[in-house]
Amino acid sequence: MEVKLNSAADHTNHLEQRLKALQICAKDTCSFFSQRDGSLISLRKCRYCKYAKFKSEVIDDDSEGLCKFKP
Repeated sequence: MEVKLNSAADHTNHLEQRLKALQICAKDTCSFFSQRDGSLISLRKCRYCKYAKFKSEVIDDDSEGLCKFKP
């Protein structure tokens, strides 16, 4: 499975079927979005989701990370 990281994507189908963490981009989304603790912004983007893990504390639209959601 190859995921383009240069445009926003909806990863709902991939998350339902995956066996390990999924590579994501900060501007991506899915149906399993859950607001990150302490976040004042609740836009449905991976950058604001509690399941998303990014290497840097500063997250911009081009930041890449991993989704740690477990169905």
